Amino acid sequence: MKIANTYFVYMSQLIGLPVIDQMTNKRIGHIIDIIGIIEEIYPSVRGFIFKSKFNSHKKYFLPMANIAEIREDKAVYTQNYSTPLELSKSLTERDILLKETF
Repeated sequence: MKIANTYFVYMSQLIGLPVIDQMTNKRIGHIIDIIGIIEEIYPSVRGFIFKSKFNSHKKYFLPMANIAEIREDKAVYTQNYSTPLELSKSLTERDILLKETF
């Protein structure tokens, strides 16, 4: 994963960013929360939660492994992400929703 033009990204810079499919360059949704793992003092990011452009009532999970690039204050680009993962089937007991919690 590449983060363009920065070394540190704040949560506030990511929430609301569009999610863009890198292959088609089309918007598929927007970031609404970040999933962290609470095994350590500072949670590591496991992925993002986004709402789909096509179905705004459902929330989906975007794993870090499927993020090609984050362009600060512009967009999050996906790679190899053809079938969105439903959030309800993706959360584990170790996960914490960072926006919701903080």
